[in-house]
Order: sequence, then C-alpha cells, then structure tokens
Amino acid sequence: MKPHERLQRVLTVLAIDQKEIAKKIGIHEVSVSRMVNGVQYPSFETLASLKKHYPMININYLVSGEGPMFMSTDGLSLTNEEQFSYGLQGMEKILKEFTEVNSALLDFLKANTPAKSSQYQKK
Repeated sequence: MKPHERLQRVLTVLAIDQKEIAKKIGIHEVSVSRMVNGVQYPSFETLASLKKHYPMININYLVSGEGPMFMSTDGLSLTNEEQFSYGLQGMEKILKEFTEVNSALLDFLKANTPAKSSQYQKK
C-alpha cells in the first residue's frame, strides 16, 4: 500500500473529510487532496501538525506502512479494542451524517413533490 492510500484509509476509518483535516492542521484543502491522490507527499511540518492534532495516528504507519495505524498518546501500540473503538467512532460519525442528509432529502422531496399530479393520472 502506498502512503497516499494509507492516508485515505486513516481518513476513512476516522471519518475525517479533506476539508476538516485541512482546517484542523492549517493547510489548504487542495494540498490535502493532492496528498490523498498521491500527487504530493506531506511535508515534515504537515506531519508534525497532523501528529499534534491527531495524536492517535501513527506517523510511521503513514510514511512507511510499518506498525499499526493508531498509537496511544504515550507511543505504545493500541490494543485491537482501542483501534476498533476509533473505527466505531468514525462509523458513528458517517452514520449520523448519512441520517442527517437522508432526513434533509426526505424533507425536500415532501416539500417539492405534489400529492397528486394530474399530469400522471390516467384519463
């Protein structure tokens, strides 16, 4: 797996979108997009900021693929349960966002769909 694929994987597991991580670590969203797509590698400053704001991400995993995806804040490997917990938190966030979008879409459709349209009724 290449570094950009590992970055994509971390963002997916944590349910972090490119806009959110760009804002949090202080870089342009375009830079994050370029890193996620393998066009550029993160700078040392970007990796340091990533570690500062997301201390559970194992930078060694991102750069080399070695070690677990997540580490505890004291530098020790997280247990499988702790890593699973991060994944669950990410999935909960995705589910919440999906539910909100789905609800908004249903509200929009209800508000913009006529109850009975004469155009579709048989004559």
